[in-house]
Amino acid sequence: MSILYQLFVWLCLVYSPGLCSHRGKRAITSFRVTLPGSGQAVNEVNAGVEVHITCDVTGDPSPDVDIYKYSEAGQNLGSLSAVSDGNNYQALPNSDVTQLGIKTYRFTPVMNGTFRCENHGDEMTLQLIVKHPPVPLDPPTTAQEEQGDVIVYRSTAYRGDGPVVAMAVQYRPFGGDVDVWNTTAEVTEDSYVISGLPVGNRYKVRLVLVRPGEGGRGAPGPDVTVRIQFIEGDTFSGSVIVGSLLGIIILAVLTVAILHTVYKARKEENMFALATFQLERGELTSIPKEMTGKRLAYLRLHTGEWKKTGTYRVEAEELDKYMETTGFDGLIWQFEALPDELIYKCKVARRPENTPKNRYTNSIPYDYSRVELQPLPGKPTTNSDYINASWVNGYSKSKAFIATQGPSAETVDDFWRMIWDYGPKYIVMLSDLIDKSKVPCAQYWPDKEASLRSGDLLVTLKKKDVMADYIFRTFTLQKAGDDASQYEITHIQYTGWPQHRAGTPPYSTSLLNIIRTIKLTDPEEMETPIVVHCGSGVDQTGVFIALYAMTDMLEEEAAVNIREFVVQMREYRCLMVSCVDHYLYIYGSVLEAERCGKTVTRTDQFLTYAESKLGLTGSKRGALYCQEFAKLQTLCPNPSAERTATGALPVNEGKNRFSNLLPDDKRRVTLSTPLSDTDSNDYINAVYLDSYKSQKGYIVTQAPLPNTVTDFWCMISDTGSNIIVMLNSISESCPRYWPAHASATYGPFNVEVTNTQIAPHVTEREFQLTNTFNHKKTTVRQFQLTNYTDDGDSAPLTAPEYLHQLWAEVHKWFKQSNMDGPITVHCESGAGLSGVFCTVDMTLDRSEVERAVDVFQAVRMLRHHRPEMVCTEDQYKLCYQVVQKHLQTTITTTD
Repeated sequence: MSILYQLFVWLCLVYSPGLCSHRGKRAITSFRVTLPGSGQAVNEVNAGVEVHITCDVTGDPSPDVDIYKYSEAGQNLGSLSAVSDGNNYQALPNSDVTQLGIKTYRFTPVMNGTFRCENHGDEMTLQLIVKHPPVPLDPPTTAQEEQGDVIVYRSTAYRGDGPVVAMAVQYRPFGGDVDVWNTTAEVTEDSYVISGLPVGNRYKVRLVLVRPGEGGRGAPGPDVTVRIQFIEGDTFSGSVIVGSLLGIIILAVLTVAILHTVYKARKEENMFALATFQLERGELTSIPKEMTGKRLAYLRLHTGEWKKTGTYRVEAEELDKYMETTGFDGLIWQFEALPDELIYKCKVARRPENTPKNRYTNSIPYDYSRVELQPLPGKPTTNSDYINASWVNGYSKSKAFIATQGPSAETVDDFWRMIWDYGPKYIVMLSDLIDKSKVPCAQYWPDKEASLRSGDLLVTLKKKDVMADYIFRTFTLQKAGDDASQYEITHIQYTGWPQHRAGTPPYSTSLLNIIRTIKLTDPEEMETPIVVHCGSGVDQTGVFIALYAMTDMLEEEAAVNIREFVVQMREYRCLMVSCVDHYLYIYGSVLEAERCGKTVTRTDQFLTYAESKLGLTGSKRGALYCQEFAKLQTLCPNPSAERTATGALPVNEGKNRFSNLLPDDKRRVTLSTPLSDTDSNDYINAVYLDSYKSQKGYIVTQAPLPNTVTDFWCMISDTGSNIIVMLNSISESCPRYWPAHASATYGPFNVEVTNTQIAPHVTEREFQLTNTFNHKKTTVRQFQLTNYTDDGDSAPLTAPEYLHQLWAEVHKWFKQSNMDGPITVHCESGAGLSGVFCTVDMTLDRSEVERAVDVFQAVRMLRHHRPEMVCTEDQYKLCYQVVQKHLQTTITTTD
């Protein structure tokens, strides 16, 4: 603003204020976001790039103006001078009051924003789109084809915004300064070659991805360790010297090199033939040092050398101590030292016609261990025999597993061709169909009991059983139009894995149970491989195969060698068990398997097992069920005070029957219906527990106290529970909580008895529950066990046949009613007989689906969130007796 103009304004205000009070039309002439260097106007920027937002207004003289931030819903969040949203707005000097018609702020945007320039009656709005530079999710894939060269391939999986238009490679010596990286120039190709690296040295390599625009370079992704290999048969290179003598020398050198390579290959072939001959005769004492690649892996497997390697073999009884002394840091070091680069050729997977079949560039099969499909008639072998799948050896069986990626929409037909070609009994799926908005696996099976046509194959869903942590499906597969070719496949989808690749389930019980169930299969049915897949075919897939093999080793040798088995898996498929959390999870799960031991039995063998092994009759001393119960007591300590803090509050003390039996805060039932204008307490001594068929399938609680009857009915109404199982007698401390006659009111709840059926040992009642606060009506069925015994170790018991009768009635009504609410189970404590009922229900449900009986693991799962469940040896014995009674009844009925 010029000095003459300011003088004019002063004179006008002094001598002619009326003239100065007259203002011209005020209008916003421009409202823009610009880059400070170039002044270019933009409506899209990369996060972290400084921009200026400027509003110009004309007037006579120029009026005051400001810029405001608005929410997505259109709410004014205030002037940029006062908004605090992480963008760090700062007014520039040219927005000083001496220039009332211009307002400029500088800031570094981190999120999308809507801005409005306002000047009394005029306004203008703009929206700024903020893109986040891409960051690789996976370490880069590398390969070595020339001496001293490393080919680094661009990652396709990243977080942030695309498109990716370039990449740069960063690398540093292994063990060097972690903050000093060599960075290459940005390239637009899908790969970059780092040259001149010394043979034998190791390097850390990572990628930086770039999107369009200023500041489009993202943060580095995870790194991979690469060892520079000696490449035999490299082409001789040097200065070109014209002359026949030099030509002869070069020819001679090449001839010697070729002859040496041929000699070495033939020597290895002969040594391998001799070694396998000695192996068959039991005379092989050591693996020849000439062995490499597939031959080395074969001999290491069949000699069992990988099991004995170094200090990584741990005896079963030492595993707990080994993990404690090694510690997290030691186990993490083990993982970091694993070979993590592609060490064999992957030419088939990288053919242009096959790359669209790979979900990830670093999860591809080696040529020598890939699973080959029967080529399609009339199609080239180079394309039609390829699937992203690898053979992986088990503990003692060659090609025990096929590790593969989750089928995409384009490879579903290839997947079913593989199943047809190799005839597996089991497919184990370890991913969901959606993983944080990504699709790690296409649905490759038909919905409901229908058929899916896949090429010339027909896939039919015959049965589906949904459980809390996994789904069992039974498929039949046949050539279309050829019923005689049909065979049956069991498909097990584990749903308990968190929805991100690096996560782990909170417990390993369910995953180990799947492995235990598969191992009950007749050996002749397990001659074919088990197909295992997740999204990538290396993450959860590697965990499952390692657990399967290590539990085999536990049973055979009472020892494990986790680290060397993971190394062996990576010989067959690169990056198996790809993150450290998965590696630690394997150790924890194997320790769980070792502590628990083998407690599962086939359903058709259980009665014989119970009579000959468990010791259910006679003295307790040495009885197997007593040993199992003692083991449970050591595995399930009482919860810490932090886990039960809400129940221990003074305001809640009067709502607990026993002060040492409080609900886990992570699983406690919270009340939502207000019981009065002054009472907002949401506490009741009750917890959600998973049943076999659904998460939070049970509500386990103590019998209502005189002062918690209203809380009890509030819980039933709020949770939509339709079944109550009552396992205690009525007494002064355990009063009747339902009306003696037609109906009664408990706080805001009206309970009406609509039906009563009295039978020996079990009484059934039907209630109509009305919540007068929200007018919700619930039909509730109560099953009351009426006969108890005083036998046992000072804890309530009942006869096995009585509890079996109760369970049968509850089970029948639950299936007929199609209710999906939780079953509420209560006894005096909410742990003793309640635990017995839940254990029996879980065990018999599993027996029906998996044809496996495991009382121990049922109690183990219940105790994850209620460690007091099944309090005594006699209650644990009762669980077995009820299961035994049911199976005896089932056999009698069938006969």
